[in-house]
Amino acid sequence: MAGSMQGAGSYSPPIGIIRLWIKCAKDVKNVEATLGGKSDPYVRVMLNAVTMARTEVKNNNLNPEWDQIVYVPVHSLRETLYLECMDYQHLTKDRSLGFVELPVAGLAQQTDDERLPYVGTGKRDVADPIRLDKGQFKGELHYTAEFVPALALQGISFQGVDDIQRAIDRAKGAHEDEEGFASGDESSVSSSDEEIQRVPHEITVNAKGHRVTNHKRVKGADTVTTAQTEQAATDTEGSDLDDETPPEEHKGGVQMSIEELLNQQSGILVFNIMEGHIAKKARLEVLLDDGYWPVFGTEKARSTQAHWDQVGEGFIKELDFGRVWLRLNENDEGEKEDIIAELKISAKQFLEEALASPKTFTLTDQDGKNTSTVNIQAKYVPVEIKLDPRESINNMGILRVELIDGREIHAADRSGKSDPFVIFSLNGSKVFKSQTKKKTLAPEWKESFEVSVPSRVGADFSLEVFDWNQVEAAKSLGLGNIELADLVPFETAIRHIPLSSPKHGDKGFIQIHMLFRPEIIAKARTKTSTFSTAGRAMTQVGGVPLGAGRAVGRKIGGLFGRDKDSSDDLPEVPALPAVTEDASAANGNGTANGSVGSAAGIAIKPPGSPAPGPGTLKVTLHRAKDLTGVEEGDVAKPFVILKIGDKDHKSKHVKSNTPEWNESFTFPNTSTEIRTLHVTILDRKTFGKDPILAEGTIDIWRYIQPLFTPPILSAEVTAELNDKSGVLQLRLEFEPAQNTLARTISTSGGSSLAASQKLPSPSRFSLGRRPVD
Repeated sequence: MAGSMQGAGSYSPPIGIIRLWIKCAKDVKNVEATLGGKSDPYVRVMLNAVTMARTEVKNNNLNPEWDQIVYVPVHSLRETLYLECMDYQHLTKDRSLGFVELPVAGLAQQTDDERLPYVGTGKRDVADPIRLDKGQFKGELHYTAEFVPALALQGISFQGVDDIQRAIDRAKGAHEDEEGFASGDESSVSSSDEEIQRVPHEITVNAKGHRVTNHKRVKGADTVTTAQTEQAATDTEGSDLDDETPPEEHKGGVQMSIEELLNQQSGILVFNIMEGHIAKKARLEVLLDDGYWPVFGTEKARSTQAHWDQVGEGFIKELDFGRVWLRLNENDEGEKEDIIAELKISAKQFLEEALASPKTFTLTDQDGKNTSTVNIQAKYVPVEIKLDPRESINNMGILRVELIDGREIHAADRSGKSDPFVIFSLNGSKVFKSQTKKKTLAPEWKESFEVSVPSRVGADFSLEVFDWNQVEAAKSLGLGNIELADLVPFETAIRHIPLSSPKHGDKGFIQIHMLFRPEIIAKARTKTSTFSTAGRAMTQVGGVPLGAGRAVGRKIGGLFGRDKDSSDDLPEVPALPAVTEDASAANGNGTANGSVGSAAGIAIKPPGSPAPGPGTLKVTLHRAKDLTGVEEGDVAKPFVILKIGDKDHKSKHVKSNTPEWNESFTFPNTSTEIRTLHVTILDRKTFGKDPILAEGTIDIWRYIQPLFTPPILSAEVTAELNDKSGVLQLRLEFEPAQNTLARTISTSGGSSLAASQKLPSPSRFSLGRRPVD
């Protein structure tokens, strides 16, 4: 069955998870040498020839460092994980760079404990040689593996859909090629040039979760079975673990009420996607937390009355902060995503609604159209795991920085003064540049910006003060490091950052204010052939960044582009992530839901967040760049169409591949009922249809925060458009209707920031002790 290892009637419950810290690889095979380049490696974790997890791609690197943690549920000591290094290919299929084997039996053992029938045998720090074809080796993969047991919970099973109903559903799609909908996992070739590969006849899934019967021949997609991993998978069944008692045959086990389950912060979310009434024929995908890649995807429905009966899994790290994202993708695997409807819901609410019995969830598109319903039943298997602080979801979020002033800055000019400006950097990427203040050693800026922090524990955040010079390059006046790990979320921290320079010594300081808001940061992913079937895996979780993630940011104070008073432009800043969600629980309509609490049992009621009233939104178009839709050698005439709801505006066209418009448009009666600003950049043609150069969406209320104290009513936005087709810079300004802002703030019992500052300290969010005043 496409997108599933097991149907509902043959589901085998997990015995635990494998926690994999994939660190780095050394001297991997270079498959780009003939073209003068280097491999673009990533690691995917395979189980039973299905991709279960994967890291990010490291471009042009034979010694990649990933530093990511992934979690893979396992169901038997017989299973073996295969960690396969792959070379990312933009146009063709990704190529294998070799693999290493990781038997589950080497990390766990069976016990007589009815509560935890399996236990781990300890962490394994491994530097395995990477195996190629014909017994050859090239490079080493460095990782740490650990088995974490799951509770032997009773009642982890589902009733299968009647075979008659399944036959009826198949009959509705009889016009489609039955060969393309074979019941087995589709496969693609990564280590060969073949486009079609026959899955071994003896492999399928039986009632115990082992693969034993035949599949049909299917066309290659992305869940690959390379020559190495396929052969190794068949070897596993001949192991010496025949005496293992399957999990479903344990007579004991733990009984827990729904209330007790919901108090368990970490566990394996098991969901049976049963059926649905959908607007168009599509595949249902399930994403968790940061939404890096689907943990599960069904086969494409053959009609709008879908009958799936497929079971998937995913690991929930922190139930109070977890998110479940259901979406209907109309396109087939391997094609550009076409999401026709979706629903984002807190993991806790998802379980509350679907644990006791099947629940019908309603999905819509961003404009409230394409309404679809899906019927899902869920189970939750607690896992007793102690998360490292950097694995916590509240370790990621949005950092707001206010640059206040400086004192005792080094004098660089003959006049005894300097012309200072400040550049902030996060993890090696420059994220903000201030204005230049002329002829002063005590500059006052009062500028602010926000930056997305993938991991505040592992963040390398710093500022550097420069002296502007009209003739020469700017000279450094001092560097200061900024610690983020000890920030208490939702509480403003005032810091005086001392400046140090090898040339001038320790002299001067910069005053900044910082406020950290935990949010789930949705990581952008590169489109690759292997991505198209990661969703076919029954269990897969996106990696958790341990070290330096890419810095992403946006500027609130000041102007974009060249500072006329500075000699240097701010280098390229990666765009903001396309999707972010508040870390506090939210229901499908975006409203607050319940309280948030830690694994230690501390519960904090999140501040109220009433929706701001209507007002006028002003959108100022600045400029665009990196428009990939412009053909090489051509000069385009780009113009922009902005659309909010049923209102749209069209800009003038500019003859340039890096156009600047500097036009403003207003959208009256804008409210949170419509969150999305749709942006389309087209090329003006004298004859014929104007082709689309780039398009994308911007979440308005992600940037505008009328209920903050003080309210954020304007923001400079740098948006990366769909499929990395371009970058658009614009400004949003919101003017609430008369008395609307005051009314909404007063009815909320205080702003979200003001209320949150009343939280007890040390906060449940805190990863370290609060600094002493």
